[in-house]
Amino acid sequence: MEKYQFSFPNFNGEDIVIREGNAPDELVPNKLSVRGDINSIGNFLTVRKDQAAEFQEIDIRKIIVEVDRANLSIKLSLDPVNPYGASVTATLDESDELKPFHINKAQTFTKEQFVKLLRFNRQLFSDPDKHAQVLTAYQTFSAKAYLDLQSEMADQKGNRSASFTKKVESNIPSDFVMTAPIYKGQPSESFRVEIWLEVTEGGAKFWLESVELAELLTKRRDEIFAEQLKHCEGFVVINK
Repeated sequence: MEKYQFSFPNFNGEDIVIREGNAPDELVPNKLSVRGDINSIGNFLTVRKDQAAEFQEIDIRKIIVEVDRANLSIKLSLDPVNPYGASVTATLDESDELKPFHINKAQTFTKEQFVKLLRFNRQLFSDPDKHAQVLTAYQTFSAKAYLDLQSEMADQKGNRSASFTKKVESNIPSDFVMTAPIYKGQPSESFRVEIWLEVTEGGAKFWLESVELAELLTKRRDEIFAEQLKHCEGFVVINK
C-alpha cells in the first residue's frame, strides 16, 4: 500500500478522518435559452426584476435586445458576454386559422382541395350566406365547361358574348370576407380575400390573395412590437 505523509501544524482537534476515492464531477450550470409567444419577454422581465435567479439578473448595463421584424421575433439576452447568460426569444406567429389558406403565398389548390378548405372553415366567413354561395359555386365548377365558355366568348360577339360573360361571373364568386385572428393569440380581424384561378386542359388550380391582409399584417406587427418593447425601455435595442 502506498504511504502518504501529512502535516497539520495548526490542528487542535482530536481526530482526523481521511477518505479515499474520486471526487464527484463538477456540475456545469444549464444555460437558460427559451422561446415562447410574443408576450414571453414581458412576462419574464415582470417576474425576474424582483426574483432574479442565477445568471438571470436584470442588469441594464449588460442586456441587449435584438428586434427582427422580418422574422417576427424579439430576443432578450441578459448577459451576451457570459456563456451562461440567459436569453428569451419572443415570436409573433401566424394564426392556426390563417395557415391553411396560404393567402399571398405561392400555394395553389386543386378543385377538390379548395372545396374541402371552404367546407371546413365556414366559421371564418363573415356572412354564412356568402359562404354557402361560394362553396356551392366551386363544388359545381367544371374546368371543361369554363374552357368551352371562354372559347365561345372569343368566337362570338355582341349580346351572346355578354350573356356568357355574365353567366361565368355570376356562377364563380371572385371574393369573400374572412374574419379570423391573423397572429396567434390576437383578436380576430376582418379582411377581403380574392379568389384567383387558372384553367388549362389539365384542370383548374386556385389561389388566394388579399391586399387588406398584407396591410393588416404589417400594421399589427408594428403595433404589437411597439407594445412589447415598452418592457425593454432603458435596454440597448438592436434593430436587424
